[in-house]
Amino acid sequence: MSASAHSAASARLDPKALLAPLQQDLMRVDAAYHRALASESPHVQKLVEHAALFRGKQLRPALVLLAGRATGEEKEAHVVVGAIVEMIHTATLLHDDVLDHATTRRNLPSVNALHGNEVPILLGDFIYAQAFALANTLEDRTAALHLAKTTRRLCTGEIDQNCNRGRFDLTIAEYLRIIEDKTASLYAASARLGAWYAGATPDHVTALEEYGRLLGIAFQIIDDCLDLAGDERSVGKSLGTDLSERKMTLPLLRLLERVPAATATEVRRMLADGAIGDPRAALRAIVDFTPDVESSQATAQQFVRDARAKVQPLPQSAARQTLLDLADFVLERDR
Repeated sequence: MSASAHSAASARLDPKALLAPLQQDLMRVDAAYHRALASESPHVQKLVEHAALFRGKQLRPALVLLAGRATGEEKEAHVVVGAIVEMIHTATLLHDDVLDHATTRRNLPSVNALHGNEVPILLGDFIYAQAFALANTLEDRTAALHLAKTTRRLCTGEIDQNCNRGRFDLTIAEYLRIIEDKTASLYAASARLGAWYAGATPDHVTALEEYGRLLGIAFQIIDDCLDLAGDERSVGKSLGTDLSERKMTLPLLRLLERVPAATATEVRRMLADGAIGDPRAALRAIVDFTPDVESSQATAQQFVRDARAKVQPLPQSAARQTLLDLADFVLERDR
């Protein structure tokens, strides 16, 4: 992509503008989300409202709606499924912040920063339970069954990532499998269910599921790049948590492969030192990790190209074009 084309792409890839045609339906998703999580307990209700502020761009429900519009008829089930996947996503954010000891998300205090670890774990469980209660209101059991499997994959990926902390010999193939489970599986499920409930052909259901999987992998790689090299004020959440928790991400794996053995040993020693307050600054003092971030971004770009190829054969429509643009936005985002 030329500099001028890149600049033009960046100018048009504002997520609010990109998803503007979905705004009415996303508002319906939001209403369904809040109805499902309404609680008689004032404590739970206050926590639910705070956690809802972490949700951001609503990419997963947007995928449900776009996949439906791109392949068939959008139905009320799309709104319900959109709310369910957003609830599952919110629960994972609460649990992630506990695992990462994160203190901010979207420039707000995390629930664990405000209330300790027990409350966000219980709140995440509450939200999961409500998500599956809502899934069981659908006449078609597909969403309930598929999202149960997806949630199992999300948890498996998180367990595998945490059990591999500090494993400096983790392979890139293992890393990709972990992020496919912990992140991409919910993107894949969102796109698949959107197509399914629209009455799409089996080929289109499979193509959109693959699009979501590839998009989710790219999203996580970019997220890992931002954790290492992003600006905390722009990103809006605690950064450097992967280094603090000794989680082996793609840019870090690439760095350890690239640098001389003595430098790699120094990096490993730094990562193993739990007393370092700012591991990003400490790493930067040892080595310039820019090439590894750029290499990882190039890998994400390839996953995005592959994702775009999955939706190219779909019939021409505004939704299809938004799916293509959404893939580009994943690469351009800075938060």
